[in-house]
Amino acid sequence: MRVYLLAPDLRTRGGFEAQMSALAAGLAAEGVQVFVAIREAVAPDHPYWQRMQQAGVTLSAPPAWLARLLDPPLAWRQASMRLLLALCVPLLLLAALADRLRRGRSWARSWQGAVGWLHGRFGRWLFADGLSWWLWRRLDRARRRWPPDLVDVQHSMLPGGLVYAANRGLPLIYTEYGAPDEGLASVWAGLCPVIGRADAIIG
Repeated sequence: MRVYLLAPDLRTRGGFEAQMSALAAGLAAEGVQVFVAIREAVAPDHPYWQRMQQAGVTLSAPPAWLARLLDPPLAWRQASMRLLLALCVPLLLLAALADRLRRGRSWARSWQGAVGWLHGRFGRWLFADGLSWWLWRRLDRARRRWPPDLVDVQHSMLPGGLVYAANRGLPLIYTEYGAPDEGLASVWAGLCPVIGRADAIIG
């Protein structure tokens, strides 16, 4: 049997990380092939990462340098958009002028429309979730080599994992180690629309 465990990160050294590493190591000890995929980079000396390695679990996480490229700071993304707008000013001026002449709109509206078009075309790339994109690509490669018998999404902060597995018709479990809390409303807001796609929920 082959099981995929999906998790957002291993930032801390307690909580769900301890539970997941114990689960992965325990399954591996029973002869189950376990593949753990982490969305964010993991410190090589993280004790639970090392625990799973020593148990023979197959592990996957982006290297730190790649994670930084895939998930740059918000300030960098915003600065990149401003730079792109500055570089494209000549083209935007022509586009706004053409729009004004064709539609008879005010210059302000035509200019706003041209800038909005640029934001719409390039903003989704500059502000995309690169870490999740990379995780889905890694899972696609793994599935071609080692198709899973079961996918277990290990944290409420990875609702995309539920969508990924459900869209591909993979047997799916969601494991929850906590309880709904008002302080985590933003996290549960992303989970609630997709939690029902799991075949079973453990909590």
